[in-house]
Amino acid sequence: MQKWTQDLWKAVVAEVERLHGSMNQKQTSMENLSQEVLESKKFLWEELEDVQAEMRLIYQKLKDQEVDITRNLVNIKKLRENQVRCTKFLAQLRNRGDASETVDHKPGNNKGNDDVWRWTKDQGGNESPRLDSSYTGSTDGIKLNSSGPP
Repeated sequence: MQKWTQDLWKAVVAEVERLHGSMNQKQTSMENLSQEVLESKKFLWEELEDVQAEMRLIYQKLKDQEVDITRNLVNIKKLRENQVRCTKFLAQLRNRGDASETVDHKPGNNKGNDDVWRWTKDQGGNESPRLDSSYTGSTDGIKLNSSGPP
């Protein structure tokens, strides 16, 4: 019976040592896992800060583009208003029909500079002037009344 008790104690001691070794391995694994989690958290935090900085840059670029677009829209509106005024003025000159006050719009009458202005009709039948981009000559064919524009 004494031999059996000694064998039992040896088996219990061996099992306790095995369990103790297993616990040490698990504890080391948990410490390693904890360290990896902390490193991952630190890495992710740095990545988050980088993404936030990039988002701020993108937001600022969008704001700058918005300001540019607004400025361009204002300039376009001014250009359109100026175009309307010029178109009305040219239409008045054309409608006067007085050759001494207007450009002669008929081909061949501009001393080689035919069709400086071309008049086109839109869908509503309204005429509007359009500058011919092929015009490269001088202003010899233009005669204005000394009283200025109407």
